[in-house]
Order: sequence, then structure tokens, then C-alpha cells
Amino acid sequence: MRKKSDNTLYIKLFILIVLFAAFISITYKTFLLVKNRSFRHDTFNVMLIGRDAHLVGFNTQKKQINVLEFTEGRDLFSRKKNFSASIFSGVPLDGMIISIKPENLIEAKKDFPTFAQTLSLILEDEKYVFYNINKFDLVKLYIISKLAPFKYASYDNIQNLAQDFSENQALIGKIEEKFHDSEIFNEKISIEIINSTEINGLGGRVGFILSNIGVNVISIKDGEEPKTKITAKEHNLKTLKRIESLFELNAQRNEIPGIADITINLGKDMRWE
Repeated sequence: MRKKSDNTLYIKLFILIVLFAAFISITYKTFLLVKNRSFRHDTFNVMLIGRDAHLVGFNTQKKQINVLEFTEGRDLFSRKKNFSASIFSGVPLDGMIISIKPENLIEAKKDFPTFAQTLSLILEDEKYVFYNINKFDLVKLYIISKLAPFKYASYDNIQNLAQDFSENQALIGKIEEKFHDSEIFNEKISIEIINSTEINGLGGRVGFILSNIGVNVISIKDGEEPKTKITAKEHNLKTLKRIESLFELNAQRNEIPGIADITINLGKDMRWE
């Protein structure tokens, strides 16, 4: 009888160890999802690429969702990653979801994303390519979309996306109106952009997408720096966090006084994808 009792104790102990290990594993994975999330701010922009491309801007403070549909934009955006897609969409993107099959990720203008879409994104992730988006972000995206009343949602269509934004005043107006971030604007942080790449006009395009969300770009010029870097006088800034996210770089402290609070140097090491 004693031997049987001992075996029962060992079995219970083994089960407790397995459950504890499972709890630690789940807790650690949840911690990593939260730590590595992309949607950290009150505003965030997502590019959804199916048959068409949809730029979706969320403003949790104002409870707004703004959607720009780029008709037949799959060919333009699906071959790009976050930075390049940001340049062509007109705003800094926090993440991208690309459907492997050319099926649209937005099924209805009034209900995005649907519960079924969210489950598919989480459970059938082999059907999609994700850039800078994890499952915690997907859950947050769904919850936020349900909190925003439809009367604060907008849906616009862009038929012809001109690569030269200066020729597309209608697009410029829509982006400035719908993706403006008042918190970034109110910080009034000045930005200098130095283009040391061989890509003509890249400094101007970076300045354009940052200006569209409210950043104060005061200088754009050419340079000769080999490496891309961001320097800032102060690091506790929402503006800086958005810029770091765009370039996937951590800013360095700027000890030498300059003309701007933040300097973005687009180095010769930058690759266009």
C-alpha cells in the first residue's frame, strides 16, 4: 500500500512540474509578444495587401479609423517592406500584412477587421506575410476597431497612385487630413534630414511622410555619411519613437548642438527594397 501511495505522490509531483513549466512557457511567450509589439502609440498605421492595397490609420485617442484604398496596389506594395512601402504610401507604417493569395483583407467598409478575419490572421498565419506585426498586435487591432464608432470612420479610394506625390494634390490633402497626429504636432520637435544615399529625392520623400503625421521638418540636404543613424537631444519624445520605428533603429544622443532637435542621416548603407 505504501508503494502505491508513493507512486501516486510522484505522479502528482510530475503533473505539477509539467503544469508549472507550461505556465512559465506561456507567460514568457506572452511577455515577448507584448515586448515586441508594434502598435505602441495612440496612432498607428497598417498596410493590408490583398488584391488591392489598403492603408488603415487608427487613432485611439480620437476613436477614428481612416482607410485609403489603393486600387490594384498589390503589385506596387507587395514587393516592399515597411520603409519602402511607407515612402510610397505617404505615411510611416507601423506594420504590414500581405495575403499570399490575392484576396482582399478588407471585406466590408463598415466592419474591419471582422472576427473571422482576425481568427484567420492569428490561426492561419501561413496564409500571410507579416512585417512588424505579431499576434498581440492583431488582437489589439481587432479590439480597437470595435471601440471606434462607425460615424468616426472614413473610407476613400485612390485610383491612380502617382509615385511623385507633388503631382497628386488630392492624395496629399487626404493623407494630411486623415493621418495627422496632433500629439506629434504639439511636441513641435524640429527635424533635419541628411540624404547621403545615391537615391535622388529620398530625403524629400522621408520629409514628406513625416510632415504628413505632423512632424516639423526644417531642413533637407545632401551629405556623405556612410551609415544610417538618428541622433537626438532628448529621447523621451513620441516623435522620436515614431522615427525609430520607421527606420528600425535606436537613436543616439546628440552631444553637439545642431540646427534641429533630431537629425536623420540616410547613409550610403541604406538599401531600397
